[in-house]
Amino acid sequence: MNSLNDQRLNRTITEEQGGCRLNREELLKHMLGDANLLAEMVQTFLSELATHIGNLESAVNSGDARKIYVAAHTFKGAVSNFAAPLATESVARLEQMGRSGDLSSAATEFAVLRQEIAHLKPLLVAACEEAGQ
Repeated sequence: MNSLNDQRLNRTITEEQGGCRLNREELLKHMLGDANLLAEMVQTFLSELATHIGNLESAVNSGDARKIYVAAHTFKGAVSNFAAPLATESVARLEQMGRSGDLSSAATEFAVLRQEIAHLKPLLVAACEEAGQ
């Protein structure tokens, strides 16, 4: 295990880039301070990202509430690993829309989610680089 026993682990950094926040202290706590685990999780997330976004886009475009719920629920699990509250909240709203069947704001919320993810990606890469991965 590559433990991060340095100042990075002991400080709270909330980064903002285009309104998307990444709390690195919480992220590292969630990864148990393990830079290798962080790198692995980020790599997996980024490699599966296009599939998650594609599934959500297809569901939103079809207007199928059940598909939106399932796709959002699955993606929420992936996003919530990264201490990124704005992206997590956005995908949770899509999940709730799918659950309730009220899709009147689904397309707008999906656009918000895409924007949040676009801001999150470089922050995750930077967190890995800072952690030495």
